[in-house]
Amino acid sequence: MSTNLGISEIYSKLHWEVKFRMAKRSFTGGHGESSPNARRPRRIADSRSDTLSSSPVRDTSPHELDINTSNERLPFAKRVKTDTAVLDDQELEMLLAKDQQGLENGRMTYIKKRTSRSIVDASHPQLVEQDIDAADMVRTRRFHEEEDSLTAKITELENDPPADPVSLEPARKLRKTSRASVQRSHYANIQSVRLRYVREHKIPTVLFANELVQKVQKHLHLVEQILSGKRASLYYDNARQAFSSSEKAVMSMAEFRQLDLNKFTAGFYGVKRQMRVALEILARYRPLLEKKNNAVLKWWGVKDFAQYVLAPELLSALCQEEMSLPLLEDAWDVMEHTTEFGHIVADNDPLEEWEVAAEEAAIADLGIGKEYSSMFYRRDSNKADPVKDENT
Repeated sequence: MSTNLGISEIYSKLHWEVKFRMAKRSFTGGHGESSPNARRPRRIADSRSDTLSSSPVRDTSPHELDINTSNERLPFAKRVKTDTAVLDDQELEMLLAKDQQGLENGRMTYIKKRTSRSIVDASHPQLVEQDIDAADMVRTRRFHEEEDSLTAKITELENDPPADPVSLEPARKLRKTSRASVQRSHYANIQSVRLRYVREHKIPTVLFANELVQKVQKHLHLVEQILSGKRASLYYDNARQAFSSSEKAVMSMAEFRQLDLNKFTAGFYGVKRQMRVALEILARYRPLLEKKNNAVLKWWGVKDFAQYVLAPELLSALCQEEMSLPLLEDAWDVMEHTTEFGHIVADNDPLEEWEVAAEEAAIADLGIGKEYSSMFYRRDSNKADPVKDENT
């Protein structure tokens, strides 16, 4: 019994040994293992290395993909431990094909998940599929179309300027006409105010600066009398009232803006000629004004006191002289009632003689008559009264 069992066991082993060798010889193409042309099955590790060798992802070394490697460590096809001793040629080929297909599927899945270009060998370039949104492509195309359109418009404007510059002439003429109309109205207003005040108040001729300085010299001594209180002064009284209403030692800018400057203006002489007289006062009496311990003077300051108090007071004396008024109070009345003439007429008439040429040129450009010129109303002994000439 034991002999029969031993023979059966030996026979079984021989049977499987022969079957294995036949399968092996069939797989290698009939050559022995030592033959240099012996065919061997392609290892899965080699196939994966050849296929993904250019990937920036680290390849798994061949020994990591050994047939005994667990399924959890293999990212591609599912591995099954294979015993080649129990396989025939057909089953072995099916398993190898299944492994190769799993490897290819895993590779394609890996490539599709990438969104950037792979770093490949220069001798084997590869194109990797990109995930691009269709909406992004539409927006990009529209952006480039708008950019091209804008560039074309700029180029067209640079190469083809407006062909008809004459079309701008009406607007230019309108602006020029409007400006000329304003200037004509300006001179017409000056003439109207001049004639009215000359007729009502017998205003003397507006003086040039050199004439004014020459005539005011005889009245400069009044400065000392005003400072000492020996001479009554309307403008000093107004200055003292402004000082009394203030709680500060020096007049602030806000307080100056609140003043009624008509009370400190030299009537028909105007502000420009008033300032010219103030310069003459300061040139002679500045040291005296700075030494004076007068609260009103210190609150106003030397320059403002000379311009808004002393200068109009001296011009009041000149007004009394020019208009032959019996009392200084009469001159003050004229000064108070002719400030409009000073602002509109005197301050627009030439202060210096060389300014007359510019005034007459402007009047000639406007095409208005000579009666709009300030020189037309300058009286002398050989010319008739311009007011009478205007009335006739």
